[in-house]
Amino acid sequence: MSRLAHILKEFGRNIYRFPFTALGSLLSLSLLFLLFDLYWIGAETFEKTYERLLSDLEMEVFIAEEVPEVQIPDVQAAVAGVEGVSSIRYISKQDAREIMHASLGVDLLAAYDSLNPLPRSFIVDFETPYLTSDQVVEISAQIKGMPVVTELYYNEDWLKKTEGTRSIVLRIGMALGC
Repeated sequence: MSRLAHILKEFGRNIYRFPFTALGSLLSLSLLFLLFDLYWIGAETFEKTYERLLSDLEMEVFIAEEVPEVQIPDVQAAVAGVEGVSSIRYISKQDAREIMHASLGVDLLAAYDSLNPLPRSFIVDFETPYLTSDQVVEISAQIKGMPVVTELYYNEDWLKKTEGTRSIVLRIGMALGC
């Protein structure tokens, strides 16, 4: 108790002798703690947003036209068997047409009643541990190696830029000691 009393006595003496210096020091320390707290809150918010955005990452895998419709379940099983794939949805030509009509608001293929030029595809979702650019590149290489796959698309540039931004935020946090 005497130690605490001594500290409070010295604090009171310094405020009495040097009021502006003591209050300026107290204010600057408070602002510094506020700055660290604001950075911590911002970093936590960024991390949650990063995780939410990554969970929405999808890859669209386009299937060759020559593949008959009866082989689609086998192709779907092969793509679903790739390590890191959590779920897969099949998009038929008619589904692709409906998706395009819903997103554009007009049916651009109205003249193609008997012939639908849109490709069939799969929408692939990933397991959480595989949501890094290196892992997704490995998964895409395995899927591209399948002879029935003509092309695949995912936003590779966005993923790399997002990982770079996350790395910068983490490095700044490490430098600040948060």
